[in-house]
Parts: sequence; structure tokens; C-alpha cells
Amino acid sequence: MTRVLIADKDPTTIQTIVDTLVDADRPYVIAATTAEAQQVIESCPDITLALLRCESDGIDGRELCRQIRRTKSLAQLTVMAILREEQLELGTDILTAGANHLLLDPFEPRELRMRANIVPSDQLRRFDTAHTVEASAEEPRMFYPTLDPASHRFSFGRYEGRRESWETDDAVTKVLLDRIIVCPECEAIPTFRPGCGACGGPWVEEHALIHHDACAQVGSESEVEQTIGGLQCSDCQAIFTEQKMIAHCLGCQHRFAAKDGIIKEVYGYQVGRSSQSASISAPHFQFSEVTGQTLSKSALQRSGLTAPYSVSR
Repeated sequence: MTRVLIADKDPTTIQTIVDTLVDADRPYVIAATTAEAQQVIESCPDITLALLRCESDGIDGRELCRQIRRTKSLAQLTVMAILREEQLELGTDILTAGANHLLLDPFEPRELRMRANIVPSDQLRRFDTAHTVEASAEEPRMFYPTLDPASHRFSFGRYEGRRESWETDDAVTKVLLDRIIVCPECEAIPTFRPGCGACGGPWVEEHALIHHDACAQVGSESEVEQTIGGLQCSDCQAIFTEQKMIAHCLGCQHRFAAKDGIIKEVYGYQVGRSSQSASISAPHFQFSEVTGQTLSKSALQRSGLTAPYSVSR
């Protein structure tokens, strides 16, 4: 079975990932620095999924992605970059460096399972016994939202009118599918690109800036002598040294900084419950003092370890 690389230092996030992987019987390796993670990738060719922190003390996710893509394609090794809401501006950089997906921290185990295609092991699945046709309930139906090309928002189409009743129906399960950035004005879907932080314009050209040592004046190249690099917006003529991540709303055409967008959760609805449907039992975790690993109850039983060698977490 292929292994998973975890490159992070946050104990809460690591525990969430480890619990999810243990449920799926997926082996994993944890690295605390960029160098350690690169060494693991070079020595473990069976790693097909890497969950790495975008930026933290000792870990540079962008540099690690660039190193990975020198030898591994997007299909050979899936990279999921973990970042916090205040780091959204780094999203484009790490995707450009070679990440497949972004994962907004904090996240739930079910979101990780869905995004990384991690399937719980058979030992954690519980199937009901057979039922007669007369006693069986109708199989549940999953409703997914789709992007409405007219409003540029997610919608359930002809079933949109049922959402209010689904929210209060005990027979309906609300499933978190994704978290997206939407327009702060109309909540429509935007496009993203680097551009001018002053007007949001995408057209930026290289421009020579100069810094006068004596008076710290910044002006045209002909005015002073010492030259440093810069950028200039073709729309508003603003001069700057670094582009910002700009969002352009497809609904109302509003331009805004990506960090000012609204984080919106996208849900699907499973309508109806079937007595024949499989369900996931809540795992019971224990920590093995012998192996030093956190194990689910089923994994603990398979390992042959019992008290006093294990204690409840």
C-alpha cells in the first residue's frame, strides 16, 4: 500500500490527518522540516500523497513543491497544501509551484477523506443484515449543487426550492463538499489572477525604479542614478514591486483583493436513509505504549496489543 507524507508541525492538524489515515489503514511518514520531507520523498518511492504546510517555521511548502515537481508529475504524486485563512494570498504561489489542491485549515476528517480520496478500511464499516423487499426503505439520493452560468453561483437548479425544508428535515444529511472564496458584494464566483494592488488591473509591465541614497527619493530612471527593479500598472500607472492576488467577480464585475473575499461553505444533501446502506462507525482510538502509535480499536485488535500495553487517549 502506498504511503502518505505529512509535512507539518501543528499538533492538532497532524492528529486530524493521522486519525483519518489510521482509519483507512494508510501508512504515513511525518516530516517537521523541508529538508526532512525532501529526504523522505527521495528515499520512499511509494509515496503518492503529500499533505504539506504552505508556510510555517522550518517548512516552505512552495520550495518543497518545486523540489517534488523536478522528479514527480502531478499524477505521480498528489500534493495538498494546507494553509490558514489569512494565508490565502499564498494559494496561487504554491499552486504555481506544483501543488494539486489547497486545503483550508482547520478542516474536518470527512473533508480530507473526500478531497484526498481516502477510503476507510473494511474493519470500520458496518453493514446491516439483509432485509426483505417489503421492509427495505428507498435508497437515499445525493443532491449536489452545480454552477449556474447565469448567476455564477452554486445552485440546486429545479430542486433549489427544497433547500429550506432539507435544512430542517431529520431524514436529510447535510454534507460539506468544499470551501470556496466568493465575492463580498454579491457572493458570486470570481476569477483570480495576480495584478495591481491599487486598481486590480491585470496588465502589469516591468518598470525601472530608482532609489536615491541621499534623500530616499523614488522616481524615473532619468532623474537619479541607482536602478532597482519594479512594476507598473498599465491601467492606473501605479508603481510597485510586488503584485497582489486580485479577484474579479463574474456576477457583478467587482474587483477585490483575494484576502477580502468571503469564505463560503458548499454543501450537498443526502435525502432519505436506507436500512441497507453502509454507515461509518465512530472509531475508538487508543495509544500504544509499545509501538508509540495512535491506533483505532480495530487496528489495536489486529496488532494483538491489549491492556496494560495500551491506554485510552
